[in-house]
Amino acid sequence: MKKITSVLLSLIMIISLFTINSNASSSDEKITLTSWIINENLVQDAFNKCEIPEKNKESKLYIEKIDILNNTINIVGEINSSRFSLIGKLYKSRKSDQGIYVADVKDEFNNFKIHLLELNFNSNQKAVFNKQIIEEPIFTLYMSDNNGNIILTEDKLSKVIDNNRLKIETMASSRIDSFWFIDLLKPIKSIVIKSSEVQQMIELRANEKNNNTFINNKSISNSIVSSELLNKINYNSVLLDDIISNVEAKRKVSLNTLTTTRSTQGYLWAGDIHIDYYKPGWDTYTYKMCPYVDGLIADIPKAGSGTWTSSLRMSESVYINDVHYPELENLFKIKNAEVKIGAGNNTQIASRIIGGTYHKGGGIDTSKTIKAWLSLATNNIPVVSDVNKVYKFINSIKPVYSPVTITKGDLQNLGVDKRAVYVKYDSDTYLADGVDHFDINLSCLVMDNNLVKNVNTQSVIQWKFDVYFTTIHKESYSYDNTTEEKDYESNVW
Repeated sequence: MKKITSVLLSLIMIISLFTINSNASSSDEKITLTSWIINENLVQDAFNKCEIPEKNKESKLYIEKIDILNNTINIVGEINSSRFSLIGKLYKSRKSDQGIYVADVKDEFNNFKIHLLELNFNSNQKAVFNKQIIEEPIFTLYMSDNNGNIILTEDKLSKVIDNNRLKIETMASSRIDSFWFIDLLKPIKSIVIKSSEVQQMIELRANEKNNNTFINNKSISNSIVSSELLNKINYNSVLLDDIISNVEAKRKVSLNTLTTTRSTQGYLWAGDIHIDYYKPGWDTYTYKMCPYVDGLIADIPKAGSGTWTSSLRMSESVYINDVHYPELENLFKIKNAEVKIGAGNNTQIASRIIGGTYHKGGGIDTSKTIKAWLSLATNNIPVVSDVNKVYKFINSIKPVYSPVTITKGDLQNLGVDKRAVYVKYDSDTYLADGVDHFDINLSCLVMDNNLVKNVNTQSVIQWKFDVYFTTIHKESYSYDNTTEEKDYESNVW
C-alpha cells in the first residue's frame, strides 16, 4: 500500500511540473479582464497612438477556464455574450530571454480570429492600451469578431496565471510572433527606391568596399554624389552588402570553372528596394527587400563548352526599433518566376541544369524534384547580325501548356541548334528569404568553328516574377522585364 501511495504521489508531482495553474479554479469562478471593443476602421489609429479612441468604452472579457499542459493551451470564456474556446500551442517568443511566450490558437466556435495571444512575464514591459499596468507581467489577447470589431484585451498576467514554470523550447514562427499584426494593420509608411538608383547605390557601396570588379560595367559618373543618395546607401547597407557579398562569393567559386578571356563575365540586375513600416504599439517594425538577378556568361571556346549561369534571389532584412534581427522572417515573397536566355553569334545551348533552394507550401522545399514549364527555340543559322536577332530567338519560344517534373540538378541534353531556353517555376514555389534562389545553369558550344574567330556578340537574359506581400492590405508587384544584355566572345582560339 505504501508503494502504491508513493507512486501516486510521484505521478502527481510530475503532472504538476508540466501543468500551469490558473486562477479560474472552478466553473463558478470567472476571471474578469479589461478589454475594449473597437471598430476595425479605428484600429490603425489606436495602435499608432497607443491609446483607445475616446468614444470606445471599456468592456470586460471573462475567462472560465485556462489549461496549460506542456506546450498546449486552452482558454474558454466570453465577451459581449459571444463565447470562445481557444486551443493551440505555446511557443517561445523571439524575446523568450525576457520571459515572453506566444500562442498559435484558433477559436473552436469560429466566433473570433486571434491575432495575438501573449504571456509576458517581463515586468519591465509596458502595455499598449491598459495604462493601469505599471511594471507588471501582462496578459495580451487581440481578436476580431465576425462583425468588423476588434477586441483588445490587456490585463495583469497574475490574474490569469499564478506562476511561471513554462518549459517550452520550440521557437515561434514569425507569423504569430514578429508580424502577427499584418492582417490587422496597414503600413504606416511605404517607400520604393527605383531600380536605376539601386544600381548606383550598389556600385558606390562596392567601390567603398573595394569590390567593384564584381559589379556590372555600368560605372557611375565621377560627379559629386548627393548626400541624399549617401544617406540611402547607409540606411540600406545591410541589403546592399548582402547582394555584394553573395555575388562576390559566387563569382570567386565560378571563376575557376568558366572558360573566358575576360574578367568581366559577370552581370547583376537589381530591382526596386521595397520598405514597409508598421507600428503595432510601442515598437516600429521595418521590413526591407530587394530582388536581384546575377550570373556569369563565359566565352565559348572553339572546342569544349562555356558555362552560363543565372540566379534570381532576394536581399532582405527586418528591424525592430532600428535594430536588425537577421533571424526574423520578412513579409515579402517572390513567386511566378520564369526566365528566358538567348545566345548570340555562332553559339548553341547544349544542355541545362535547373535547381535552387526555395520554399513551398509554407516551408523549405526538401523534395528532389522540380515542377516546371520548359521550352526551347531552335535556329540552325549561326550568324546573328545584332542583339535584336537574339530577342527574336527568345520571343519565338512557343508557349507550353503543361508542366513536367524534373530532378533538381540533373543534366538535360537539349540537342543541336538550340538558341534560347525558357523555364517557368511552378507557382507553388517561392523565394522567402536571402538564402533562397532559383537557378539555371547552361552549357554552350560553338556551332561552327570554321567561322570568324573570337567574334564579339551578345546574350540576353530575361527574368519575370511577382513580389507578394504577406498581408491583405497590399497587392502584388510585377517585374515584367528584368532584361540584361551581356557581351561575350564566341569561337575563341
